[in-house]
Amino acid sequence: MTFIIQSGTVLALGRSGQGGPEEMLRIEPVETSTGDCVLRLEGEVVGPWVAEIRRSCDQALATGARLTLELTDVTFIDRAGVELFRRLMRAGVVVVNCSPFLQTQLGT
Repeated sequence: MTFIIQSGTVLALGRSGQGGPEEMLRIEPVETSTGDCVLRLEGEVVGPWVAEIRRSCDQALATGARLTLELTDVTFIDRAGVELFRRLMRAGVVVVNCSPFLQTQLGT
């Protein structure tokens, strides 16, 4: 797996478990006028990307800012990702713009 950081955006690149095409997750901070932290996620939340999301969220929460995860472009979440998002929501993180599939998975 490779992590690339460009202008505050984290791109996680790696091969799928089936030897197929590269998978990618983009974690992009979004500027807000309120000083809150919004992270826009794009791609699949699977395997090692879950740990990268956890690290990014922990870093944002450590600043004391309110954290929102924007999931419009998330196409799939594995079990570990669902568990992470549920834990984050219990801690007060707001999750917005989930697809119906993700809403079902997260129990929202």
